[in-house]
Amino acid sequence: MVKRKIVQLLVEMMDRNNLDLLYSVLNFLKKLSIFSENERQMVQYKVVDKLNKFIPNPNQQLVNIILRLTLNLSFDVEFCDQLAETPLLKKIVEMLKIGQMRSHGISILYQLSKSEKIRAALTFTECLPIV
Repeated sequence: MVKRKIVQLLVEMMDRNNLDLLYSVLNFLKKLSIFSENERQMVQYKVVDKLNKFIPNPNQQLVNIILRLTLNLSFDVEFCDQLAETPLLKKIVEMLKIGQMRSHGISILYQLSKSEKIRAALTFTECLPIV
């Protein structure tokens, strides 16, 4: 997958507006994110910037797959640092208010809390009162 630059192509496809294509791309990226080589490439191509524009979204399936991909990527320290610099963190905290997304959101925040930058950024959100 790495030699064929599949991750790069998938990240570039996230700029499209077709909902079915986005769901398929995100689902495939989620499955690829289990392997560290693919995870490093996703961080290198700054997938967090692409994910930021899809939340909030009225399509619950799309938001669910984005949160699951974010959870898989949250084990990488570089991803956590990139996430701290984007408004995606505040959007994930807002997802805690939605009952269906709460378990994924809490899992992501728990995993992200290992980073000092994230812990500092969480103090400026509504995370603690919601949790």
